[in-house]
This record gives sequence, C-alpha cells and structure tokens, in this order.
Amino acid sequence: VLHDCITLLNFTGCTKLTSIEAIVARCPYLEKLYLSGCEALKSFGPTELLYLRELHIARCSSLTSITLKSYAFKELKANNNPKLAALNLNLLIMPEINVSDCFRLDPIWETNLEW
Repeated sequence: VLHDCITLLNFTGCTKLTSIEAIVARCPYLEKLYLSGCEALKSFGPTELLYLRELHIARCSSLTSITLKSYAFKELKANNNPKLAALNLNLLIMPEINVSDCFRLDPIWETNLEW
C-alpha cells in the first residue's frame, strides 16, 4: 500500500516493472522518482506530477517515450535509453537534462514552458 504523502520512490533496477501509472496515481506529492535500470518499462506518462523535481530514468532499454507535466521539475537523467524517441515536457522552468546516448530522440524534442 502506498501512502499519498510519499515524496521519494526508488525502483532502480526493477527489471520487471512495466508501468508506473498506478504508482503515480497514488503518490501525487512525489518529488523524486528513480526508475533507472527498469528494462521492461516502455513509457513514462502521460502523467501530471506537479511536485516532481527529479526523475532518473536512465538505462531503460525498452523505454520509448516520456511525457510529463510538473511545476517544480529541476533534473531529468534519461541517458542510455536506445529506444527513447519522444520527450514531451510541460514545465515552468528549463531543468538540467541528460539524454545522451538516446539515438532515436529527435534533437529538437518538445518542451513546453508555461508562465
């Protein structure tokens, strides 16, 4: 059972994790989410985590897309995702982003900064 006041979740290396939608729905106040090495995870979102500041989602060999809306976001580590082809971020500020070695990702990916 997940409590709605959880601010940090670490699923690093959970190779059989295929979806995070149910987890995210139960933890609306997440600030940090670590999913690196979740090899079966195919997509992240679309999801709205308004308090999320950090998302580490590197080395997820099946990951094809990330779609996120957040007002507090500061850091995305999504490097070494060979199938990542779509990155859609709806944010208030431009965060620190690492998408190195994501060869299918268009160099001009969509970011929507709202004021």
